[in-house]
Amino acid sequence: FEGVTVTRASVTPDLKKVHVYYSVMGDEARRAELAGALEKAKGFIRRSLAGELTIKYVPELIFEFDRNLAYVEHMNQIFSELNKKQEDPRASALDNDSK
Repeated sequence: FEGVTVTRASVTPDLKKVHVYYSVMGDEARRAELAGALEKAKGFIRRSLAGELTIKYVPELIFEFDRNLAYVEHMNQIFSELNKKQEDPRASALDNDSK
């Protein structure tokens, strides 16, 4: 999938589970599509890891959408819109007229 970023991963102390956090560009439908694809690919990814890892067990993969990154993106959009309003000379003139 294009536009997907793994933002972090955390492994349980017993190494039996790994939480993989990801972000994706796009709307809710795209995010749902990606979640389904990751669930389908779990077995393939675990088999691939089994060939690379030198530990006794291959951890269970738990994919989770990284809401922190989505929140940061949302806040950046709000700040960007606020900056545009401040830079618009008409907005400044209207503010001065109302004082």
